[in-house]
Parts: sequence; structure tokens; C-alpha cells
Amino acid sequence: MVKYMNTYLFSIKTAIIVFPIIAFIITLPFMIYNYNKYGSINKLRTLIIYSFVLYLLCAYFLVILPLPSKEYVSTLKTPRYQLELFRFIKDFINYSGFKINNINTYNIALKSPLFYQPLYNIILTIPFGIYLRYYYKCNLLKTIMLSFLLSLFFEVTQITGLYGIYSRNYRLFDVDDLLLNTFGGIIGYLLSGLFIKILPSRDNIDEKSYEEGKKVSGIRRLFTYFIDQFFSLLLFLFLNIILIFKNYINNFLEIFIIYIICNYIIYVIVPLIYGKTIGKSITKLSIRNKNTKLHRIFLRCNLQFIYLNIIPLIIIILAINGIMFSFIALLIYIIFIFIDIYKLLSNKELWYEKVTKTKNISTVIKEITPTI
Repeated sequence: MVKYMNTYLFSIKTAIIVFPIIAFIITLPFMIYNYNKYGSINKLRTLIIYSFVLYLLCAYFLVILPLPSKEYVSTLKTPRYQLELFRFIKDFINYSGFKINNINTYNIALKSPLFYQPLYNIILTIPFGIYLRYYYKCNLLKTIMLSFLLSLFFEVTQITGLYGIYSRNYRLFDVDDLLLNTFGGIIGYLLSGLFIKILPSRDNIDEKSYEEGKKVSGIRRLFTYFIDQFFSLLLFLFLNIILIFKNYINNFLEIFIIYIICNYIIYVIVPLIYGKTIGKSITKLSIRNKNTKLHRIFLRCNLQFIYLNIIPLIIIILAINGIMFSFIALLIYIIFIFIDIYKLLSNKELWYEKVTKTKNISTVIKEITPTI
């Protein structure tokens, strides 16, 4: 039993080590989805989603780890699959030493792999059933189906030798595992009633997220800016590829000019037409409402563009030409940028918002029926 526990602990430790990488990969789409749907990122929702990802990662590694060598697997002569339903009960009765009329056999039988391996298969999917009912609001039938599909995915992973990496499966495909894992999901579904009573419901989490989404936070605006920068760089790269191919670019200054043009399109032309940049469209922000004058939007976009693009470009050109005070100018500019970032994170107005009397507004619309 100690050997099996060490194997399980090794799998969980591996999952914890790999989790930060997976978390990093899903963070961007997670932020985009939440800002686009709710206009905010709820802390409890984040904890639930990321813990669910960690759980799935642990479950997957428990299924595949430890990985044997290919040479070892090629020498295996063990059965590839077990298709007899309820075989685990028969094996427990026949080979664990368990005698129902002899209490002295109970302790030995309970320590047998024939008992705790099926038990672990049940425990494996109990959290899955809890998540499905509590957060994803699945009914019992859907929980049963999804638990079975998760178990089937695990078994297919095993019987295919980790999707063909190995010449054969190094773990048994067992039809009883499908039954036990599905049963674990059902138990989790029943136990989730406790979490529903203790924790805020999914509807409450959504309601709070929509309320928070009515406010325009500094982090939301910074995230919007980085999205716009991404699309500006995409446009910049696209134009550069075309112009370089056509031999229209001859020096570094012309590349800078193209970059400025791309930024002007993203930060001035697009919001002037639609009232929002691409990033604002994704994070559900806008600088236009029925009371906002078009000339104020135009002035705001141009002031922001000059502040974030033209001024640093001039400083860079001065530095390239060896102008003495360019370093001081750069330092002053960086100080102003940090002051504005501080104001942004403190949800205070920036100078070009005060001058133009404009502000970002949230365009999030609450959905009547939350997505399951």
C-alpha cells in the first residue's frame, strides 16, 4: 500500500509542478472571456476554475504516471484489457482473504490492492461530480454522462499506450474502471449539496461579476491597452512584410513611420468610427455614449496617440542623433508614464480624459440565462 501511495503522491507532485505552466497558458483566454462576458474577473470564480484545472491535471497524471521505459513496455505479456463487468467484486471475494463471517480477515482485506484500487477509482472522480453540479450547474444525468466520458478518456489513454507513444498499453483497460469512475461522479454530485449551502451559488457569482463589470477598473484598461498593442503589432508586421517584399522600405526611420501609422489606425481611426478600439470591443469598454461629442473623442484619441507614440518617437530620434538632453527627456517621460499607471490602477482620471471630458464606460449587458 505504501508503494501505491508513493506513486499517487508522485503524480500529484508532478501535477503541481506542471500546473503553473498550464495556468500561464490559460490566463490570457480566461481574462478575455471574463472581461468580454462579465466585464470583470471574479476572485472566487478564478479560484474555482484554476482549482478545477489543477484537479483535472492531477487526475490525468494519476492515470498515466509513472511512465515506464519503451523497452520495458515492449517486453510486457500482461493482459491488455478486462471486459468482465463487476470483476473487481469477484476478485476481492476470491483473492483478498476476506470472509464475511470472520472479522479477523477484515483488516487484511481492507489493506489489499483489490480493495483500495477500486476505492481510489471512485475517489478519483468525486471532485469532478462536485464541480459539475456546483459550478457548471449540471443535472444528474449530465453528470453521469460527463463522468463516464472522462473515465472513457482515461481508459482510451491507457489502452492506446499514451496515444501511440508506447508499442502497447502499460496499464490495463478495465471496464470496471468506467463503472467506478462514473459512480464517483455520482457521489460527487450528491456531496456537492454541501458546497451549494456553504459557498455562493453560480448565479450569485455571476451577479456579482456583472455588478463589478459596471465599473471600469484600471487593470481592465491596462489589459485593453495590451490587446490593442497586440493588434497594432500584427498590422505593423503585416504591412512590413508587404512593403519589404515590394522593396518600399529602405531605412529604420521608415519602419518607425509605419509603426506610427499602424498605431494611429488602431488608436484614432478605429475608435473615431466605432467609438471603441479592438481591445475595448473585446473587454466591453467604450468612450462613446449618446452624450459624448464626436470632436471630443477625436481630440482624446489624438492626445493619447501623441502622448504614447509621437513623444517617445521624438525622444528616440533625439537620442539617435546624440542630443544631450534626450536622456533627461526620456527619464521625465518615464516618470510621467509611471504616474499615469498609478492613477490608472487607482481608478483616477488621466490628464487627456480631464482635458477632453471623456471617459471609458462599460458596455457589459447582463445575460438572462447564464451559460452552463
